[in-house]
Amino acid sequence: MWYPRLAAALVLPLLATLLAAPAVAAVRPDAFSRFAGTAKLAQLAAEADGSLVGADPTGDRVVRIAPGGDVTEVAGGAAAGLDRPEGVAVGGDGTVYVSDARHRVARITPDGRLRIVAGNGSAGAAVPGLALASPLTAPAGLAADRDGNLYIADAGSILRVTPAGALSVVVTSGSAGSGSAGSGSAGSDGRGSDAEVAGRGVAVDSLGNLFVSGPDCTIARIAPSGERSTYAGRGCGRPVPGRALDSRLGPAAHLSTDEHDVLYVADAAAGTVAAIAPDGMLTLRGSRTSGRSAVANAAGTVFVAAPDGVHRIGPATPSAPRDLRVAPRDRALEVSFRAPLDPGTEPISSYEVSLDGTQTWQPLTTAVAGDRLTGSVRGLGNGVQYAVVVWARNAAGPSPGSTILPAVPGAIVQAALDGTGQRADSEGTGLRADSGGTGLRADSGGTGLRADSGGTGLRADSGGTGLRADSGGTGLRADSGGTGLRADSGGSVVRARPDDAFLPVTGGDVAGQARMGGLAVLLGSVLLLIGTAIRWNGMERASSGVRSAP
Repeated sequence: MWYPRLAAALVLPLLATLLAAPAVAAVRPDAFSRFAGTAKLAQLAAEADGSLVGADPTGDRVVRIAPGGDVTEVAGGAAAGLDRPEGVAVGGDGTVYVSDARHRVARITPDGRLRIVAGNGSAGAAVPGLALASPLTAPAGLAADRDGNLYIADAGSILRVTPAGALSVVVTSGSAGSGSAGSGSAGSDGRGSDAEVAGRGVAVDSLGNLFVSGPDCTIARIAPSGERSTYAGRGCGRPVPGRALDSRLGPAAHLSTDEHDVLYVADAAAGTVAAIAPDGMLTLRGSRTSGRSAVANAAGTVFVAAPDGVHRIGPATPSAPRDLRVAPRDRALEVSFRAPLDPGTEPISSYEVSLDGTQTWQPLTTAVAGDRLTGSVRGLGNGVQYAVVVWARNAAGPSPGSTILPAVPGAIVQAALDGTGQRADSEGTGLRADSGGTGLRADSGGTGLRADSGGTGLRADSGGTGLRADSGGTGLRADSGGTGLRADSGGSVVRARPDDAFLPVTGGDVAGQARMGGLAVLLGSVLLLIGTAIRWNGMERASSGVRSAP
């Protein structure tokens, strides 16, 4: 029978957003661990793949620390010529920058050599103009924004170097207040000179706001317009959770922000890390880590450059597998995903897959394919919808689940990889039955589905916006706006209006939730469709059969 498969094909596009949501996971408490061979690093920076880069002033080198803790040298030795490197930053394109005691800032080439981007090798106040021609006093903390600009904390001044190599002074040492940098006017929080800037640490968020550590245990924020205010801290002391402006802070050597614009301040005196969210609320991460620099990866794990090595503050279990994709096969599903960004405190030992949205799990054997892991689940039923989710395990337990994706083995539709919808086409990826022109067929444009026996049957409009049966105007039709469903046989109309919200699905957020009332009406509509399809089944019996394209 073709109509059960047709019903599944029509339901899947509407239910995709209901199932394409992250698996719910319990809150995972932080655990503490330390990476060997990483002692006495200065500034740390996070890379997109979860690795860290760190400046090693005692070894005159820059190192990379893999998510599992393996340490490799990025630049060092005679070829690099580094002299007590202090600051590091990673640009949006993956370029690594480093500052050292020779009054210069350089980018590191893939072969480990330095290419100077600022500083002529002499000590002195920075001069606006060509960055390579300007002296630098004592470049320390570095930060890079998404536009390719590099920021340098140089003896209290904050310098900007553009991708074209032009240097400008954003803030001069000791300037204070809001308004434009260096104006000396009162801060927007009413603290006046509390917004003073003369620190070694600098960070930048996705909006272009600069954060600079001040001389009196405060953090100043400098907007792209130049307006400045105190962002956190009311003097030196132990930080406490709550409003960042009301908390004291320890002296901050380096600052960093993560992809969610959370600001991290390592407090060596208190042995903790202050994490300040964009709404200005401060939380504490860790309780026995004393370091000069703290960064977080995209999974939210915090790393601190402490004297005895890099400390890891995060869950003992892995983070969730990333970028799940599911492809239908005959009685099987092919699964692929990217490994968790953070493996936890122990190596990942295995992966498991659930086909019912985290209710039950089974082992998943994986193979490496480029930067992805792949595996297959076999022995499934064609035309049956599954809710696929994957998680990773280490000795401490399972990770949170990946995003949940709906999938139907052997189905005529397949969830798009970007989660935006479904598609059937004539290139072998869909299902086509056409015996003598009678049966079920996916249009070559991939936009719809139709049964065409003498113009009578079921058809999806080429725009992909609606579904209709058009035999003399009698049948089932979904309005082109996609807002309702109606049967119009002989002028009798039964219709779900837009305000009935029979399928209240919102776009954009893959974790969107469906309302139970809308789902109930959806299922009722499916039953109506199946009943109509049964009446049309006589057509199929009269035909010479239905054949499926490979």
